[in-house]
Amino acid sequence: MAPRPATRFVLRRGGVWTTSCLTLFPDLVRPFACGVLGLESICCLSSARDIPNKTAGSTSDISATDMVFTGVDQPMLSDITKSGKVVPIHEQRYRLLANKNTSTASNRHRSHLAELLSHLGWYGKDTMKDTNSKYRFNRRSVLGATAAALSAGALGSVRGLAQTREQVANGEGNHSASNPGPKNQALQGLTPDTYLPPATDRGVIEPIWYSFDLVHRRIQDGGWTSQVTVKELPSSLDISGVTMRLTAGSYRELHWHSANEWAYMLYGNARVTVFEPNGKIFIGDVSEGDLWFFPTAHPHSIQGLGPDGCEFLLAFDQGDLSEYNTFLLTGYLAHTPSKVLSQNFNIPEAELSVLPKSGLYIFPGTVPGPLEDDRKAVGGPAVASKLDYIFKMKSMKPYAETAGGSVRLVDSNNFPASKTIAAGLFNVKPGALREMHWHPYSEWQYFIGGSARMTVFASAGEAQTMDYKANDVGYVPAIAGHYIQNTGNDDLVMLNLFKTSEFAEFSLNQWLRHIPVQMTEQHLRVSPTAIARIPNESMNIIPR
Repeated sequence: MAPRPATRFVLRRGGVWTTSCLTLFPDLVRPFACGVLGLESICCLSSARDIPNKTAGSTSDISATDMVFTGVDQPMLSDITKSGKVVPIHEQRYRLLANKNTSTASNRHRSHLAELLSHLGWYGKDTMKDTNSKYRFNRRSVLGATAAALSAGALGSVRGLAQTREQVANGEGNHSASNPGPKNQALQGLTPDTYLPPATDRGVIEPIWYSFDLVHRRIQDGGWTSQVTVKELPSSLDISGVTMRLTAGSYRELHWHSANEWAYMLYGNARVTVFEPNGKIFIGDVSEGDLWFFPTAHPHSIQGLGPDGCEFLLAFDQGDLSEYNTFLLTGYLAHTPSKVLSQNFNIPEAELSVLPKSGLYIFPGTVPGPLEDDRKAVGGPAVASKLDYIFKMKSMKPYAETAGGSVRLVDSNNFPASKTIAAGLFNVKPGALREMHWHPYSEWQYFIGGSARMTVFASAGEAQTMDYKANDVGYVPAIAGHYIQNTGNDDLVMLNLFKTSEFAEFSLNQWLRHIPVQMTEQHLRVSPTAIARIPNESMNIIPR
């Protein structure tokens, strides 16, 4: 098959359509290009005849092979060719760049765009066929301007949305902040730092809050489940979360996933099983504060134990994974011809007529007997897995403990099964502060109890403060600075999850104490005496 020609970017200015050999995604660059380059519109269409108002300008130089993308709701570009060479493009990463409602969350995404631009580039010295030099620009200028636009918007909003501290303080200090129109007072009371933000907040960053109490609960005989995925929290690309309740004896039926599963027990007791490709089986019991990790494709089950079943949090290392699109045992069998099942299981077809006709998902069962009885029944030590898939997180010794609270850390170093998710369990006393810090990867938070306030600082100088309660989800973009403060009268208990095998954190306090004093003094304009009072520990929870 002959290679397709390079795709092209279609622009219109002054009613005249023109083309270049640079392909960008319109919903990303339209504000940039129209504002900076003076263009009226940008299109990437399927054929020349689809161009709106094409009679207003010449389209003689546009062919049907030029345009490959119509918008964020259309199928994404699967490959791009240049000089006959196929360049693979990963759908997920470029959907981020195309969707104007999804902020590009890190330098990683900006580098992906740069990679795309480097493959496509400009052909020839002139980028526009218009002879007016005012509108002529080259590849370097587009790359520079695009990078600047992305840097300004990657974690934050357009600069026009930013305010100074004085503007915010003046507005909140007089009648300007009044809201005589309709309002949801209950919601305002839950998020006061959004309704009346601190004067230090600036602009708007990507979503950093959602709540499991806002989503649909799937309820059926035996329990219920709810989920927060990238659909509910678009910024969380690495992790999706599920809360699930199983009554005593009830099953989350035998199933498997296309992502790794990490879980934390919030309440009660459960029995879990996971099967390995080598034929080994793990069976174990978990209680409140315990966790488990099930690798991708490994079939497993969860069953509620007495006296009142269980409730737990699941986290998948894939932001768009839906709990409702898993591989169910009963669903698999229901979609397999009965003759095939009979041959596979060596069971007569007549005896298989009782099989469920669809997936069960959650269903009631009988509370099992002692754990050791189940282990012996399947073959004992001869078939037992050598890997432990559960971990006693809440009962472990704290990694760090101060008058302000404690933290317990679990990653692949102390829980070898957990290869892709690291976690911290934090207990923060009233008024105490989880110190200012950041991580090399994004952070997904689940608030178990108490009340909190968090401010997230973005690289473009944008900052946003949000309030959190139990059953809320928080999100911090990779590398973004943040703190978490207990604003209530009870202990704040929260889980912080990271898509990584090993936990890592940069402490602002420790950094300032580990560089020469004069460097800190000249940056912050405070005395060496004051600098010496900055705490020198990492993972610090600072008391009130």
